[in-house]
Amino acid sequence: MTSLPAWPDYALPAPPLNDGYAVTLADNLQRTDFEQGESRQRNIFRSGATQYSITWPMTPQQFDIFKGVLRWILCDGNGWFTMPVFDGQDYVTRKVRFIKQPMAPKRDGGEWMTSAIVETMDDIAPDQTSTIAALLTFGSGETVQDFVARFHDAVHVSLPAAVLP
Repeated sequence: MTSLPAWPDYALPAPPLNDGYAVTLADNLQRTDFEQGESRQRNIFRSGATQYSITWPMTPQQFDIFKGVLRWILCDGNGWFTMPVFDGQDYVTRKVRFIKQPMAPKRDGGEWMTSAIVETMDDIAPDQTSTIAALLTFGSGETVQDFVARFHDAVHVSLPAAVLP
């Protein structure tokens, strides 16, 4: 198995978190509207591509390197490669590919504002256990063990005391 080319972060900037950065989750919902009654909605697939809209500034030299990488290493932008993307918590290296050719209008001062949309098939959602733990402790600062103890006391001590005369 061959390895994927990596984003050349030694020559090109990593995608910064700026106004042009956005994450779009896969639209996996199928909706059926009826003339009367509630609409029916269901998942049509479990996981799909997540899209990242990225905009980053490049010097004229970096832009030349970018064009060469796009053409010769990424097969005119069709090839998969690895790139650090921000997943909401931290930068994580993901397998990505461009879904459209990047755009790069030139700004005053000779800088290029390169923008692109890349997709990844990697699931960016945290696992179920991490999600539940985060929900149980969100904003309170307490640990899961503290929550379980508090819940146990509520169910087995406070609730029976309030119900029984």
